Amino acid sequence: MRPQTGGRLFSWLFCSLLFGAYIHNKAIRELAMGRDGYLASQSRNFDKVVTLNAHNAWAGIFGALLVLGFAFGVYELIASLIMKFLAPAKPAPESQQLGQGF
Repeated sequence: MRPQTGGRLFSWLFCSLLFGAYIHNKAIRELAMGRDGYLASQSRNFDKVVTLNAHNAWAGIFGALLVLGFAFGVYELIASLIMKFLAPAKPAPESQQLGQGF
């Protein structure tokens, strides 16, 4: 396996684990609220969205592109760091190899 493939694979795995931890934390928080607390929280969120009337398509597209660019940048940064650690060692020059020069 090439070092780039391994780095990207481990980066994808790491980002997936972080996302899974976020989803788990959110679910635990919502379960701790109980049914009435959860429904009240969702009602407040709905009222906030309706009050702001945030349905501008261009703002949504622009925001999605910003989030996508940021997420891809973080993914590439993690992949490059992992590839740096997985990179094979550089071979020694021929003059320093054992058994050479005798």
